[in-house]
Amino acid sequence: MQKKSFRKICALLISVALMCGIIPMSVMADVAMPEISYVNENGSTKHTTDYTFLTGKETEFTEGTYVARGYIHYNQRMTIKGDVTIILDEFVNSFSDDTEIYGASTLAATGGFYVPSTSSLKVYSSIFNNCSSTPSFGAWNPIPNQCAGIGGNQGEVNGPITIVGVSGTVYGGYGAPAIGTGGCGNEAAVSESDPYLSASGAGSIILCRSGFTCIGGYSAASIGGGFHADSPDIYMIDCNTIGAYPSGLDAAAIGGGAGGQCGVISISGGSVTAIAPPGNNEAEAKGAAIGNGYGCPNPDYSKCRISIRGAQITAVSVLGSSLICSASDDSSKISDSSISIDPGVSIQVHEEDNGIVGQHFTKDVRECLDQPYVSMNVCKHTNSTFECTSQQHLRSCPECRTEFVWENHSYESGKNVCKECGYGADAILRSATVIFEGKLSLRYTFSFSKRLLDDEGAYVSFVSKNTGVELLKVYIKDGTTVGEGSLPVYPYNTQILYPFNITDAAIVTVMNVYDGQGNKVSLHSGNDVDYTNSGFEYSPARYAGNVYNFTYKTIEMKNLAHAFSLYSMTAHDVIYGYEYSQYAQLTVGEGIGDSDLDPYAPVFEGTRPEDISRITLRMYFEDVHTLRVTFYFKEGVNPGDYEFKLDGQKVRAIKTTTGGYAIEVGNISAVNLSYVYNFTIAKKGGEEYTIKASGLSYGYTSIKTGDDYYMALGKGMYYYNKNAIAYFEKRDGASQ
Repeated sequence: MQKKSFRKICALLISVALMCGIIPMSVMADVAMPEISYVNENGSTKHTTDYTFLTGKETEFTEGTYVARGYIHYNQRMTIKGDVTIILDEFVNSFSDDTEIYGASTLAATGGFYVPSTSSLKVYSSIFNNCSSTPSFGAWNPIPNQCAGIGGNQGEVNGPITIVGVSGTVYGGYGAPAIGTGGCGNEAAVSESDPYLSASGAGSIILCRSGFTCIGGYSAASIGGGFHADSPDIYMIDCNTIGAYPSGLDAAAIGGGAGGQCGVISISGGSVTAIAPPGNNEAEAKGAAIGNGYGCPNPDYSKCRISIRGAQITAVSVLGSSLICSASDDSSKISDSSISIDPGVSIQVHEEDNGIVGQHFTKDVRECLDQPYVSMNVCKHTNSTFECTSQQHLRSCPECRTEFVWENHSYESGKNVCKECGYGADAILRSATVIFEGKLSLRYTFSFSKRLLDDEGAYVSFVSKNTGVELLKVYIKDGTTVGEGSLPVYPYNTQILYPFNITDAAIVTVMNVYDGQGNKVSLHSGNDVDYTNSGFEYSPARYAGNVYNFTYKTIEMKNLAHAFSLYSMTAHDVIYGYEYSQYAQLTVGEGIGDSDLDPYAPVFEGTRPEDISRITLRMYFEDVHTLRVTFYFKEGVNPGDYEFKLDGQKVRAIKTTTGGYAIEVGNISAVNLSYVYNFTIAKKGGEEYTIKASGLSYGYTSIKTGDDYYMALGKGMYYYNKNAIAYFEKRDGASQ
């Protein structure tokens, strides 16, 4: 039986009491809600007890304040009516051993959030007491054509949108941005004859202390205007990472859609990457990275205002410029006051001449107008123009490592430390991926210094982020040596495996590297992010989310990542016996019906022996997909009189703790969940009785229970297998 949470039981008892008249409604009205605290966009701490908990069954949001706890997903486009505030709170998972693990809530809608000009949306993170994670707010595909992921519908501007202290991934519909106005195309088509939408009456977009990946639709900005739409005013304040990636032609990454222009774009602090999509010919990517879209019929340059203060910016456009100008703009008509950049920012300009890429540094803002690629980094130190003496080595501030060009280090023999500047690491993490073949594992690929490779006692440690308990220690000498490394120090990379169960994919581990004396050594990523002090936090679920959100991954790989996420959550729900998410609804939303698993029903051949009282079919997830058929003998029967076979080969049956005798297949990979095995029993010299079953046969029996969570598990298993087969067929069939 599925265990029900204490809160659900209380709610049920209260509902029954209300229906029976035991508790008068007037008493219920006097019950105070617990106080929720959050920090708003101005940095002020606010408190409220006037709110409603979201259930995931709402069809729209009417004016008021709502609190989200847990994983809430809507399988429709949600409409914001009036002034709506949503606070994402932490939630607790209680285990049977009385331990508790806190998590940050997730709120998302397939179809996105419609914020008309007559309404407003504010999304905040509550002040957590037990959880250090960041809550997630997202708009997932499919988004309706010409509709923003968060913002206006077709041909409509958006109302005010404020998001503070939240992360997430937001998609825009065809012709529309992830966050901003709607597009003006005709449903699934765009044409030069379509009307234009000015930003008049649009609400401002404020993103504060948040991290978003924003993926705009065809010919729309990622943040700003849709097709033929001007951009509302945009303010980004101390955002840890904003990635803006349009998916079509002529729009700015941040600013106007194709044919639209920008208004105010203010970026204060944080890190922003704005990339207008690279094209294959001169008809593509003519919008600015931050600024105007291409082809605005009557640009009003007085409205263009780009301000950058204390922020790290990477801005790339192929034919447009990095800031303000699209390929159709006349940069001479843009005043110096249109771009305001903090004097402490060093601007790195990339230029190409006859195929040779060069870089130089400037404080002249106008140089940005005609350059397709600039990056800006904040540096206020005295030696901010420091340049290493070695040719083609390092140009960056020695105090804060602000890069003015890429760093080309020269490493001493046997060390991962640059002999010119002393910069480097004993361990460089190259990648972290999930292995779906056989036993599930996270595969970490490192470049280790020779000092560590020669140290018999050096090891990699994995610690639970929630409990602080070390879950696994792997000695570097026991790792697998693979391929050619990219460092001149040592020619190979080393792979370390962290095995995990499908039910525990969401558990976050903190990985560190130690020498044989137990001293933590320096750990960096391949792009020089320093994890020495913090350790590297990761989980299989985060890997799946990263794959799913990368725009340039294959659709087969993205689908497998999505299926893995759904399946791991449903398996977790069933095995641990409590509500963890709403993935029962999500798997139904994938279009998988109860009958899809009918072809995988177990098949029985022969006559069942009279000595057998019952037979069970089980799937064990603790050892990653072990399929077990167990035979129970009647009292007084000698099991030694029987023979057992698996796929025609004699095997020794395993005596279980429940008194049965089992045949099992362990370590079944994702693609083999549909493979049919033959489990056979026969009295010596007698007729064989065979059960033909696959991993999906267990999914079939789960569907037949009628329990929501077991039904979700069966569908999740089917979806996982289906997409794993598609992915591996595509991967193995492709030329290498």
